[in-house]
Amino acid sequence: MTGNLTGSEAASLAAHMEPLVLAARRLAASMAQGRHNRRRPGPGEGFLQHRPYRPGDSPRLIDWRASARHDRPFIREYEWDTARTLLLWRDGSASMEFRSAPGLHSKKEQADILLMALSILALNADEKVLWLEGENRCPIRHFNDLAAAIAVSGHQAPLPAASFPLRPGMAMVLAGDFLDPLEETAALLDRLNARGLCGVLLQVLDPAEYTLPHRGAVLFEDPESSARLGIDRVQEVAGRYRTRMQARCNSLRTLCRNRGFTALLHRTDHALPPTLLALYRALSHDRTGRP
Repeated sequence: MTGNLTGSEAASLAAHMEPLVLAARRLAASMAQGRHNRRRPGPGEGFLQHRPYRPGDSPRLIDWRASARHDRPFIREYEWDTARTLLLWRDGSASMEFRSAPGLHSKKEQADILLMALSILALNADEKVLWLEGENRCPIRHFNDLAAAIAVSGHQAPLPAASFPLRPGMAMVLAGDFLDPLEETAALLDRLNARGLCGVLLQVLDPAEYTLPHRGAVLFEDPESSARLGIDRVQEVAGRYRTRMQARCNSLRTLCRNRGFTALLHRTDHALPPTLLALYRALSHDRTGRP
């Protein structure tokens, strides 16, 4: 567990992931200007700002000292303390290692880049970050901690445990290909939702998985079960495959929406910044969709 590593040990492990780490830092930097801080007024203890009194404000919120200095009533606003802890999980199963072309990142690599970039933004905004591994939670106090946690993480179960301790103000990002039966994903989200958790389900797919661009005879092999399926003229089934894949992605979005989660789709042949921005925006809203 990374919680037992020294800072130098975490940095050493992170160094083994240098290409992904550099990509994550560049990606986070592309959004750093004015976007990483999600501070906003609401119930909490930390002072945020003064603003003029408006009709409907409670007189109990008036800061009389500030009002005396400005000769008109001013409200003292506090920083909203909810959604300040970010839980991160990434599917580590063998299917996430897939890439259909040498020039592409694997699904796992792109998920890791996105989660590392997101953690940079969160830590820069003084938010807490936790990396989930089954029943365990690794506190991420520095970016190197997350890179080290990713470096040492093994093949996790297809879905994370839902019995870890919770506190108010936690949001979650689940990253994987989510090609398991929809019933399994729905059951997990039901358990998380029942405990008051919401957040983002990030589905990462290789373009070949989404479009089935092959022609001629193709032998498909499941990387986890080693099951094989041979198709002689795969182009003849490609249209039906794409229709079913799009329907499946739509079903995943619906079941997430009904359980307080936002489903996002990222293809490994697409640019990363729009996906990171979509992640950021989804996590900047509460469960009712208010910014």
